Amino acid sequence: MELLSKQGIQEMVGGSDIDDIIIYKGSTRDGSLGGEFPTQPAGAELEAVKTAVRRTTVESILVDHRRTADLVVTATGKTTMVLKGYLNQVNERILNDPYMYWAGMVNEAKLSPDGKLIAVGRTGNNAKLIDFRTGKVFRTLRGHNSMVISLCFSSDGKYLATGGLDGKTIVWDVESGTAVRTFSFPDEKEAIYSVDFSADNKMLASAIWGGYVIIWDLETGKRLRAISPHNRLGCYQVKFTPNGVYFVSAGLDKKLKLIEIDTGYKVPDTG
Repeated sequence: MELLSKQGIQEMVGGSDIDDIIIYKGSTRDGSLGGEFPTQPAGAELEAVKTAVRRTTVESILVDHRRTADLVVTATGKTTMVLKGYLNQVNERILNDPYMYWAGMVNEAKLSPDGKLIAVGRTGNNAKLIDFRTGKVFRTLRGHNSMVISLCFSSDGKYLATGGLDGKTIVWDVESGTAVRTFSFPDEKEAIYSVDFSADNKMLASAIWGGYVIIWDLETGKRLRAISPHNRLGCYQVKFTPNGVYFVSAGLDKKLKLIEIDTGYKVPDTG
């Protein structure tokens, strides 16, 4: 069992005043101590550890292969809290699938224009609307057959667009939670990596793995244009310009493209 010294912990958390704190690296699935993990907590796990250490002087923190940080009372060995992140909710097959690996690693989150709701994706085959003030789930949006990986609120906050690994783009009424438009592709591998509303909320753009940006008419549900800004290489980000005349896309060719929507013309000198 590898232990971090008091001095080491103090350095890690920025000089906090602590006593009787031990950070164990590793544990078995049933919570008993054991195993050895060579790396210290990092990123979100490190921040969770820092917060926990600053909060108490009588607890130990266990960071283990379950991707959790466990707060344990040193004297009794009793677990008082288990800190979990998104990766604890992921189906293990995703982490072993080269196609889905990076798509499932990071949460997708967007704040509503009025700042009252947070839309969260990559939690499974749904998107969640969370009340920003309380942190509670306001609504769960179900309609995709695979992971939701892209989100965007309309400028008035009335609608949320979601894109999934199932090739679907769904537009939801935020208040009722009902799907008002569904745009789909026959190939379920056409992952929707980015969605964006035009400023006037009349158009929706979907950027897909197959290298296209699709522009949809939200009133009629019809496809207006299908443009390949990056020579059929994957397109993983799209954004309308404020005037709705152009969109900007980012592709796997490591270039940004500025495209005129009506003509499909690529404005020079954008990569």
